[in-house]
Amino acid sequence: MNEIRNFDRVADSYDQLAEPQAALARTLASWLTPAERRGRAVEFGAGTGFLTQRLVPWIGTYLATDASPAMKLVGQTRCPFNAWARRDARMPEGLGPVNWVLSCNLLQWFEDPGLALKAWREEMAPDGELAVAVLVRGTFSELLALLPEAMQVRWRSGAEWEQIVRDAGFVPNRIERWEYTSKYPCARDFLRAVHGMGLAPRRVVGPGKLRTTLGLYDEIFGVGGTVRATWRGWLARARRA
Repeated sequence: MNEIRNFDRVADSYDQLAEPQAALARTLASWLTPAERRGRAVEFGAGTGFLTQRLVPWIGTYLATDASPAMKLVGQTRCPFNAWARRDARMPEGLGPVNWVLSCNLLQWFEDPGLALKAWREEMAPDGELAVAVLVRGTFSELLALLPEAMQVRWRSGAEWEQIVRDAGFVPNRIERWEYTSKYPCARDFLRAVHGMGLAPRRVVGPGKLRTTLGLYDEIFGVGGTVRATWRGWLARARRA
């Protein structure tokens, strides 16, 4: 799988570059009060532990999983206080029943995230709760305004995500939108950072068009010696219906 190879490739540098992902994880973690951090939990797409480390102490069993061996190894080193496993989030059979399913910055990479959510639901206790965060339409709006064919992921809207969660058998009880602006010295540095996060854009243009696009990015979205990049997210807590 290409996305697993991408994240394997960047595991050692990911934490240095992925402040937007860390910010999203901080927001999602804040939605669980200390009193709620108990029971049997499984986290899918734990990566290097951005969400994992922010949910301790956890009373009970907490299993952090990731499909990338290299990301799992880094996460396990950073967060040795809970159990870790290499696991494809689309095949969670045998992990339940769990009281919590947690995931940050994962589901948007799946072609059919609803199937994964339905599989997660089957591993949950009758009173189980879901807490998820995803990147949504509007992420990298500056780049896509100039080069719409660049990204290989299909960005969905918040309304689409809510319907996906409901169709998978969950009833949301909290939903919020999230936005983060990151800054880079220039557009080329932004693209390098994107590659360093494992979010490699498609190579759909030649070097001449790319240079032109980067020049336009610097001109249009540059202020005070930096350029901006927008990240948009959607967060939800939901109970198993």
